[in-house]
Amino acid sequence: GEIMKKRICLLFVFVFLVILSGCSPADLIPPDPREDMSNDPITQEWKIVEYSVNGETVVIEDDPAIVNVMMASKQPAFSCTDGVNCTFSVNGKSKDGTVSKDGDEYTITFPDPKSSSLKGTIDENNQLTLEIVGKTAVMVFEANEETEEE
Repeated sequence: GEIMKKRICLLFVFVFLVILSGCSPADLIPPDPREDMSNDPITQEWKIVEYSVNGETVVIEDDPAIVNVMMASKQPAFSCTDGVNCTFSVNGKSKDGTVSKDGDEYTITFPDPKSSSLKGTIDENNQLTLEIVGKTAVMVFEANEETEEE
């Protein structure tokens, strides 16, 4: 129906934004290697649960099952193995970046100067919110229980 078309359109706009987003290399500050981040809450696999583009929010689990199946390979995912090195995947493409932390705020930067950096926080519900710097796109992730180690 109409809502499904709108959601698919929004998802493609979102994916397009992520692919075309760029940032200035000025904010590429290397993380401090002395700080051990391996036990940091960001160190896990994350799956997207909702995203907003220009204030329009889409909650993934509210999508019809067929949309989830069709979009599974395109949906953004984020993983961080050691608290410093991370991989951001969207639309079947992955790019590696680095994570730095200042207080409660994470900054994810990518070596490609055309890629926007991401700012993120983890709330008390263990949800990771990533915002594309300079864009009106926000993604909310939850830990992917299938790969989480207890």
